[in-house]
Amino acid sequence: MADAYRFLPWTRRGLVAEVEAVDDGTTPLPARARVGVALTVSNLGEHQINLELIGPGDVLGVDPRLIVRTDPARGSTDAEPNYCAAIEFDPPDFPWLFTPARPDGSEQLKPWCVLVVVDLEVVAAPTLPRGAPLPIVIVPREAVATELPDLAESWAWAHAQLLTEATAPAALAGELAERPERNVSRLVCPRRLVAGRRYAACLVPAFEVGRLRGVGNPPDANATLAPAWDANQSSDLVLPVYYHWEFATGPGGDFESLARELRPMQSDPATVGAEPMYLGAAAPDVPGLTLTPADAMTTLDGVLRAPSGRPPALEEIAEAFQTWLRDIVEAPERLRAADDGEARTRALAPPLYAAEHARRYLVPDDAPPWFRALNLDPRARVAAGLGAQVVRTYQEDFMRVCWDQVGDILKANELLSRGRLAFEGLRKLHTRHLAPLDPDRLATVAAPLLDRVRSAGAVARRRIAGSSVPDAAVGAAMRRLTSGQSPILKRLARRTGSRAPARTKMVAMFAAGWSGVDPAGFVPDGILGSVALNAAVPEPMGTSKVSLAAFGLALEVDRDELALLRTSARALTGTRAQNPVLAARSDLGAEGVVTRAALDAALRTDGTVILTRTTGTTSGGPFRVARGGRLGRTTAPVEGLVKAAAAVRRFETARAQTFEVLHVDVATPRAPLVPLELSALAADVRSATDPAVTVPKRIRAMVSVAGQLDLAGMEAIRVPETLDRVMAAPVIETPLYRLLAETDRNRFLPGADGIPPNAITLLETNPRFIEAFLAGANTELNGELLWRRFPSDGRATALRYFWDRIDGRPDIEPIHRWRDNSVLGSHSGVSVGGQLVLLVRGRLLSRYPNAVLYAWRAAAGRLKRNPTGDDLRAPVFTGRLEPDLAFAGFDLTDEEAVAGDGFFFVIQEQPTEPRFGFDEPGPRAIAALPAEWRGATWLDAGTGPGRYLVLDQNPLQGHTAGTAQFGQNAAHQAALMLQQPARVAIHASHLIG
Repeated sequence: MADAYRFLPWTRRGLVAEVEAVDDGTTPLPARARVGVALTVSNLGEHQINLELIGPGDVLGVDPRLIVRTDPARGSTDAEPNYCAAIEFDPPDFPWLFTPARPDGSEQLKPWCVLVVVDLEVVAAPTLPRGAPLPIVIVPREAVATELPDLAESWAWAHAQLLTEATAPAALAGELAERPERNVSRLVCPRRLVAGRRYAACLVPAFEVGRLRGVGNPPDANATLAPAWDANQSSDLVLPVYYHWEFATGPGGDFESLARELRPMQSDPATVGAEPMYLGAAAPDVPGLTLTPADAMTTLDGVLRAPSGRPPALEEIAEAFQTWLRDIVEAPERLRAADDGEARTRALAPPLYAAEHARRYLVPDDAPPWFRALNLDPRARVAAGLGAQVVRTYQEDFMRVCWDQVGDILKANELLSRGRLAFEGLRKLHTRHLAPLDPDRLATVAAPLLDRVRSAGAVARRRIAGSSVPDAAVGAAMRRLTSGQSPILKRLARRTGSRAPARTKMVAMFAAGWSGVDPAGFVPDGILGSVALNAAVPEPMGTSKVSLAAFGLALEVDRDELALLRTSARALTGTRAQNPVLAARSDLGAEGVVTRAALDAALRTDGTVILTRTTGTTSGGPFRVARGGRLGRTTAPVEGLVKAAAAVRRFETARAQTFEVLHVDVATPRAPLVPLELSALAADVRSATDPAVTVPKRIRAMVSVAGQLDLAGMEAIRVPETLDRVMAAPVIETPLYRLLAETDRNRFLPGADGIPPNAITLLETNPRFIEAFLAGANTELNGELLWRRFPSDGRATALRYFWDRIDGRPDIEPIHRWRDNSVLGSHSGVSVGGQLVLLVRGRLLSRYPNAVLYAWRAAAGRLKRNPTGDDLRAPVFTGRLEPDLAFAGFDLTDEEAVAGDGFFFVIQEQPTEPRFGFDEPGPRAIAALPAEWRGATWLDAGTGPGRYLVLDQNPLQGHTAGTAQFGQNAAHQAALMLQQPARVAIHASHLIG
């Protein structure tokens, strides 16, 4: 079973569903309902509590968000007079939420509010007095009976609606709770409207307590319910209004009656969508054009045309006309190429459309076919000229949209301008000061950057640390020492006679593996010999004393002592060079070992001790102690030398163990040298500091589009290689067919006024005209952008939307992407022959703009049963031409529409918007009991124009047709007054000639 509308006469939720008072129409009801609630406590028994619920006298307003639909729509000027006004709420129990009663046995329950419709010629529109809690409407005393319904029957005009296939009460209750998106509650105003009137629909209280509260009186908890008005008012009635809207009715006729008035029509290609066009010399100001009468006439088509099966082509235009036109449009470029400045200033010619997009300024024979047709076919030039005219007419609106889109781009351009300045300055600095440096010098100068430069997959500083180059070699101190401004190098230059300080190659030597940087890699002078004494002190001549003052020693040495020191130093140096391992003397047992006690005894009177061989002893002998401030021969040996064999052996054993622990006799291990590829490091530094790399990276970190850093990858935004401006291509999504129709209705559809009223026909789109129109519009807009200094490169295709497409897709590709071998009319993704367009002239689609249109495949002359996806075609775009033309485009060609069984084109009333009322009676109709409710008229219901439907003593009271009985309850009343959606289907063969 399919889903269907199910109506309920009322529904309740929460505590209000437990109210016991019955709305029987005779027993007075309290203003607030009372509900007894039992509270049971363990071991304490049951306790009864009486709760008082909020009533209609406590309501001070209605949240508009609860209202989901009004019918007719707010501000409507063409509402059907035979349909009743209605208002829908999201909560399914809203109309009975504050009613302090339960329904009677007939399932009739009065709502706490009602919908009334007042004629604005009789009752003034609602106003809001100062200090009042709600707007009010004042109904004159004598108009209450005609402008307001009978509140005794208010239960009939409030119901709940579900969209479900369930029918059982329990299942319906579950649907209410579990599927809230499929249910609403509704109030209907049962007034028959009059054509051509203005009305105000008002949601007002149904009870007097609510009316008094709404006009500012305090609530009376002890009051009983009474209707808010009666037909015999003694004074003007002041009604508070919770919500209201205004509308106007149009001429009579509902969907079904208007659909029956439609007549199929086959459009004539000679009169609909086309008109003759003269190409001859229409004025003496057009010289050099001579055409035969046949060549001088052609057909100018519009956006829509009758299906012809043959799109226009450039070959239809005389060659003489094309040559004449080409000479005119090429004149500015030819004068520019001739470099004739004076002549160029006199060049004034028609525009060359899409020249900047194609980067072409001449129209040779080998130009793209679309470009030649656009500029040499007068029909295409007319379409392009119309596009330019539309842009000129609405240029302020277009520019406002463009500037709104470019706000952040202006900021980006400011950053790019700064980036351009930084790029030029840094490029000079890099070229002049960094790029020429040798690798070793560049590594030293760029030392502060080495922590931020990557080389060979690692940070450059780590590469240096992993080599044998000392960290200090590229430090600040070394940079200062090796700088050309270093004082040390300047003094060296002066001593060597150089004009400029010599640049040290120390870093390059370190990188190549030089080990001379080890400060402990030499023996200090004086430890194993005195190079200074040997080389610098001359032989003493003519004196027995030699002064050592030149070496910082305030001593005078005997000539013999100096000779002895030289001889001993040379011997020691030679021994060290031959055998660097330390060894004990072989005569320790005979000579003895100096102990600490012996030295202390010798040092009691003087702090200077020099141990030396006794004069004349070359291979041994006792050591003597030299005291005083000069070197001289001593007179007595040191006392206390130990010669005991046991003591000497212990000394030798201790010495051997000490030397073994200290590895004195083992060569010092040396770490292997790790050279550094200085040239590769320098290349990485140059690349990392190149402004051509660093500046774009920095700019992309500051400027992004739609979260992307690669601006060049955006379709609508482009950054030139110079990085000095963002080129923006704004997007204007306004469907241009509306503006063209407003500018020149006859150019949109030539012969539109010749289509008779209430006609339905099939036309087809003209992709060639549309593309030419958009090309002209974009050419004109790009010129305006350039004139107003908009950041664009002149190739933007901002206007790509011609139709109001349902899928939101643009109608053409960007013009600069049009293929060189393509023809005009092939860049929209549809057939060059165009798409079918269903055109309706009349009141049907004007009154029902949300009607459903589609194409349905036929089968044996009827709508195909159980259609699949390809059997139903929805429109791809829709539109209107004022005052009474409406159209819808389908992704179908005229051949497809009639091939085989063909297609029906269907217009269907919107099924998701239920309408309530009765049909308008015909001029000769008489009242009768209808066999089915869908054919019932207002005459059958005994209700005249402008009057309210009354159930009591109605001619239809108790009449049953189908499953609904007139006056039974609100659900029955909604079912019998529901207007079934109508549908009209016309086969394509009746619409295409």
